[in-house]
Amino acid sequence: MIAIYDRDSAALALARELEPRLRAALEAELALLTSEEHDLTDHTDIHLIEPGDAETDIWRETGFSPLVEPIEGARFGEPGFAPGWDLLTASGGVFRIVFTFGSTFAAVLLVPDAPGVLPDLLHLCRTYAA
Repeated sequence: MIAIYDRDSAALALARELEPRLRAALEAELALLTSEEHDLTDHTDIHLIEPGDAETDIWRETGFSPLVEPIEGARFGEPGFAPGWDLLTASGGVFRIVFTFGSTFAAVLLVPDAPGVLPDLLHLCRTYAA
């Protein structure tokens, strides 16, 4: 997993060799965060999920899992599960899961639809993607 917390870590991530679809998704996400009027890069965490990442990696980096309903703790596929994110979309072979916290902070997970990515996470994304 590649974690981006600010402009400096975004620059480091872009300097890495990334799978082309994931690079395109990251560049698009960063473009959404910046304009002449604003730069929200320092107020948004972006996590690039990679093949081989485990759910424990997501928990460690974000403090939550999209596979677990945040209030009652129901897991995806269990009774009572309700999505805890604000938006889940798919574009160019990458899922984008957006969580907002109040009016000043967001976390974005970019999940490639690729072999080796956590199967339960891909199932969740394919089920809920708009």
